[in-house]
Amino acid sequence: MSTVKDWWSTFEKLVLQPNASKIQREEMRRSFYAGFYSCIETSAEIANICGDDDEQGAAAMDALRNECLAFARGGQMQ
Repeated sequence: MSTVKDWWSTFEKLVLQPNASKIQREEMRRSFYAGFYSCIETSAEIANICGDDDEQGAAAMDALRNECLAFARGGQMQ
């Protein structure tokens, strides 16, 4: 299993320019970890709300995934 640190390292290599400032690198790392933590918290919230209703849980996760995909494609956030 990958760690958050592993995911960050991959993201950092793909996104940040080698000459990025130390401050920019640290702010990006903090944002990355905060986003990852938010994802974990949201997953736990969905699990608590949906309980054993797998379809409801899957629908909630799909809605969040679709929102992220729309953002990545340049769609408007609501």
